[in-house]
Amino acid sequence: MKKTVIATFLSLSLSASSFGQNFVNDDLEAYQTELNQPKKCKPWQAYRKRELLKKLPEEKRSFLYDTMSDAKAQAKPIHQEIKGIKRDLKGLLTAEEFDESAFTAKSSEIGPKKKELARLKRAAVIKVANSFDQDERKILAKVLKIKCHKGHKRQPRRIDGDS
Repeated sequence: MKKTVIATFLSLSLSASSFGQNFVNDDLEAYQTELNQPKKCKPWQAYRKRELLKKLPEEKRSFLYDTMSDAKAQAKPIHQEIKGIKRDLKGLLTAEEFDESAFTAKSSEIGPKKKELARLKRAAVIKVANSFDQDERKILAKVLKIKCHKGHKRQPRRIDGDS
């Protein structure tokens, strides 16, 4: 009786561990594939945007897409510059000798770049809003309000119990 129970237990645990391993490998593969993909809206956010944009006339919708894609193309080199600055900051921060003045000078370059990005987005929204009527601008405001990125990360909890 004991041998039967032990044999059954071992066979179940081995099959469960192989199932678990296959599940973990599949999940890991899906996660790695997801990491290589560009960040996208969550399905419900994309659905809400599509449904809102369907309320716009076709010519206004295409004008919106064209204007925003042009603004995105203009912003791409600025994003690349910001990435380069952040890479340089990381190099300065992790250098053997920390150079405070170089770090301060390099970090002060990010602010104007972000202001330029905001200016480009604002100009695109103004261009679109000028050609829309009030109801279409209401739809535009709702679409722009939907965030398609992860947003703020949750702050980690303190281990020592202090809040």
